[in-house]
This record gives sequence, structure tokens and C-alpha cells, in this order.
Amino acid sequence: MFARVNESEWVQKMELYRKWGWTEDDFLLAFRKNPQIMELAEKNFSSKMDFLVNKMGWHPADVAGSSVALNYSLEKYIIRRCLVIRVLLSKGLVSKGEFSLGTLVRKPKQYFLDRLVIKYQEQVPELLSIFEGKLRLTELGLGFEQKEDGVKQFGNAVHDGLRAVKNTVEDVAVALSAGAIGVAARHYLVNEGKKTIQRITECISQISLLETLLTTSIFLSLYLSHIDILNLTHEVPETSISYWVSLHPFLVSLESDKFKENVKKVTSMGVPPSSATFMRALYMFARVNESERVQKMELYRKWGWTEDDFLLVFRKNPQIMELAEKNFSSKMDFLVNKVRWQPADVAGSPIVLVFIIRILMSKGLIVKGEFSMATLLGTGKDYFLDRFVVKYQEQVPELPSIFKVQMVLSELGLGFEQKEVGVKQL
Repeated sequence: MFARVNESEWVQKMELYRKWGWTEDDFLLAFRKNPQIMELAEKNFSSKMDFLVNKMGWHPADVAGSSVALNYSLEKYIIRRCLVIRVLLSKGLVSKGEFSLGTLVRKPKQYFLDRLVIKYQEQVPELLSIFEGKLRLTELGLGFEQKEDGVKQFGNAVHDGLRAVKNTVEDVAVALSAGAIGVAARHYLVNEGKKTIQRITECISQISLLETLLTTSIFLSLYLSHIDILNLTHEVPETSISYWVSLHPFLVSLESDKFKENVKKVTSMGVPPSSATFMRALYMFARVNESERVQKMELYRKWGWTEDDFLLVFRKNPQIMELAEKNFSSKMDFLVNKVRWQPADVAGSPIVLVFIIRILMSKGLIVKGEFSMATLLGTGKDYFLDRFVVKYQEQVPELPSIFKVQMVLSELGLGFEQKEVGVKQL
């Protein structure tokens, strides 16, 4: 595969896999099981992922674990066999945990026919026609084209909400150009506004996908049940639910018991349901399975984190669990072995920016009255670098090295967003 795929093609492939929800670990798992996956054309790969993830409700990581299934014909193997399973699941004749995606597709035709078609033919006479491709699921009233009034209303509501945010961003842009906003706020909005616009664009692009998913009766019942659990039982804000479900519809496609278990775990870790972090944490539990979580915890313990240290970090930045082992270890190696911080200090995220300000004050280069708390809280990375590091680099040559520590913390999700406590201490 490495001989057949050049570097630019490799980069394009990795972007495609990330688009479909694979982490670096997911890709490595898929590649080790089925290197030929790299030969699949984008359209071929995407059509199979669309069916398996968006229509059948498989988690992207599950598909990675059974990547050999992607070698089979979508029309002749994957769709026909998955539709048989879908009917059996809807009738309660089998459970999803009885088989993996790879097993489902790779089993010989006669085995599949005997085990999952003929065995249940009395209860579901149409199974053989489905297996042979002669009958579509829509003809059984379980298809993907069924519409519900609530689906369109939800799609319209999310789209209107995003349009309102977009309009607000445009208003801010006008104010910026007119000079109606202060310097500190201007730098903050320029830096953070780019991220906001990108998220809005991604969210809007997922609306049609979400509406497609919600048209299935099975998915719709799961969706409504899960939304009630989040909004009515745990009081998670509707805006937060809408945003995350728009970006990641599979969040509410999990089986009810698994979904409830994930919600319970997130709340038990001390993440407040009303916080913006709650849905991020729920997303991470949906993406990272139990065995992967155990491996992650072993890695954190290896680097000296206690369970309390991990919980402190997770409540601030659940996405830390997405970092590959090599990525995480390189950052911890820098902070612990080279900068000589204690592992618990990394978890607590001491504010390096405040340390820089203290150095400058101790040398008389700035005085406390020169800036307000709002200035430090509102500035982005580039502004702080120009205003407090580059400007005084000749007088204090070690400032860039200190600032580099802050950048590594930011890459761990423990950086610029966590400034408030340290600033108040200052």
C-alpha cells in the first residue's frame, strides 16, 4: 500500500477518514486489519460509510474495527445483509450485540441464509426477498424515506438558530470595521470569531444529513427518547443539544441502555449538565469505547496522573481522550521531563501567561495599572505574544521559552481558555 499510494494521496485519504469520524487510532486499527482500504476511491468509501453510519446507525469506530467489510459490494452484500438484520432487530428477533459488522458481511452466503433468513422465515416471510434484493425496506414501512413533521421543524429550528448566529457575527464584523469595539475585544473577536464561523459552516452542512437520519422510524424513536433524557431529566440546554446533534447525529442513535449509561458516567464524573462541556464529554464517551478508555487511563497513570488529576482535566477538556498516545506522551515528556513540572501541575494547568506578567512586573517593564483583568481574559494568543512576549524579548530572552510551555498546554486543551483563575490571583 505504501508503494502504491503517494504522499499527497495519503493526506487526502486521512482527511476523508477524519471527515467520516475516524480518529488516528481508528484508522490504524482499520489499516492493520485491512490495508486494502487505502485503495478504495473516495466515492466508494463515502457511500459505504454513509449507509453504515448514517442509515444503519453503526458507530464510525465500529466500522473501523470491521474495515474488511468495506471491501464488499455495497449493493450485493452490505445493503442486503444489513436490511435483513434491520428487520430482525425491529421485530426483536435478534440483538445488535450478537454479531459484528465484519462477521455479518463475511459469512458465507449459505451460512447467512440458514442462520438469519430461513430460521426466521415463518415470522418474517419477506426476508428471503430482501436478501435477494427483490424487496426494499420501504415496502415494509421501515424505510429511510418516511417523513415526520417534527423532523422538518427541528431542521428549520436549527437552521434558523445558526442563521441568527451568523447574522450576529456579521454585525460584529461591521462594528469592528467601524472601530466601535475596543482593542482587547477586537483581538479576541478576530481570533475566536474565525473558529465560530467555521463551526457554523460545519453545522449547517450537517442539517440535510440529520434530516435524512431522522426520517427513519427506528432512529426517530431513539432520538426523541434520548432528547427527553438530556433535556427533561438532566436539563441540558436545548441549544447545546441542537448544536451537537447537528454536528454528530450518531450521538442520539445509540441503543437506549448504552446512551443512558454514557449520560450516567458523564454526570458521575462531575460534569454539570448545564455546562457547555457536558455534550462534549458525552460525545467523547460515544466515540471512545470501554477498552480504549482503559488503555487511556493506563497511559495517564504511566505519566503520573491520579484518577483525581484525570477528572480535573476531563472536566475542563473532554477531548483530551482523542489525543493519540504518541501525541499525548510527547507533550507530557516536554512538560514533565524538560520543564520539570509535576504531573499534577499539568493537570491543574497553572497559568503560564500570569507568570510572564509577573516577570515583566518584577523587572519594572510594565506596571499593574497598564492593563485590566478584561484585557488578559479577552486577548487571543497572537495579541498576547505581540504585546507581552515579542515586545520585551530583548530585555527578557527567556520569555519565548516560557510562552512555548503555554502553547503545549493549549494543545492539551488546558491553555488560553483556562485563564480566569490565574488572572484573578494576579
